[in-house]
Amino acid sequence: MKLIVIIFLLATGIAQSVPPLKVICASYAEQSPAIDGRLDDACWLATEVRSDFSTVADPDKGVKHQTSIRAVYDGKNLYLALEFFWDDIEILKRGVKEILDRQGPPIEGACEWDNYTNYYGAEIFVDPHGTLLNYEQILINAAGQYTGNYKGMWEQFKGIHTVRSFIHDDRWTAELVCPAPGLKVTDVWGLNVVRDNAAPYAIWRHISGAYAQPKLFGRVIMGSYQAWWNAVFAVGVEARLDEIAENLDGQARLLKLHAVVKVEADRVAVVAAEHPPTTRENFEILYHAYDAFEKNMNRLEIAYATYQAMQ
Repeated sequence: MKLIVIIFLLATGIAQSVPPLKVICASYAEQSPAIDGRLDDACWLATEVRSDFSTVADPDKGVKHQTSIRAVYDGKNLYLALEFFWDDIEILKRGVKEILDRQGPPIEGACEWDNYTNYYGAEIFVDPHGTLLNYEQILINAAGQYTGNYKGMWEQFKGIHTVRSFIHDDRWTAELVCPAPGLKVTDVWGLNVVRDNAAPYAIWRHISGAYAQPKLFGRVIMGSYQAWWNAVFAVGVEARLDEIAENLDGQARLLKLHAVVKVEADRVAVVAAEHPPTTRENFEILYHAYDAFEKNMNRLEIAYATYQAMQ
């Protein structure tokens, strides 16, 4: 009974007030983008754009300079596109020229931190496969330089990304390629972006204190909101709960745990019926509900795997 009560209390957290979780969908790219920093490929025009950045100091205060992010994926990579608008682009151009005059053209791949110019740039925090524990902090600038670290450890950064930037008449843009063979609908990555070339700094998923908190990153889901929801919950969860139930062989404790998780799955299904995943706003409500439910589903999976191993 104690286990059931604990799970119930955890699961009912989906109805409590929580800070808004930001999500962006990465559309499947039938034709991968040409990595030149320009963002004029068809896939970038067809996917979702998010420009709801706030100041680092105040999550309710918008930013003066528009910043946007996009994401697409294919069978090999996750691609991110970033856009940074400027009031006076000549200031940016002069700054970039100074960097290139001093250090020469950017090298292929990541440079050492000591050779990176931390101006006119941004920080991208990526948690591959949504571990909520691991992350890469990737720094890019308008001069095309790129460096980074793994969980704050610069020497462990593999530097396997590709970065290209381009300066337009009113903004600079960049493309970032994150190698990720086998990406598919149902996959989720953690993501956050901080624009740190102008005060006050702008951030996408607001985080108080240190930025490097992967549990608080926004989420990139692979596929459209509807496709992701159908694959993960409408099909995946229901089929899995049925499969587990058929193989419990009268195990009373596991059956009780399964019953609690099934009740919570039904509650999430009600949320989905009231907020179909046809818009980002609805999906974020759904993802909150699913995120709380998934913790309990994972507990059931662990208990079931332990039972199977003992047979």
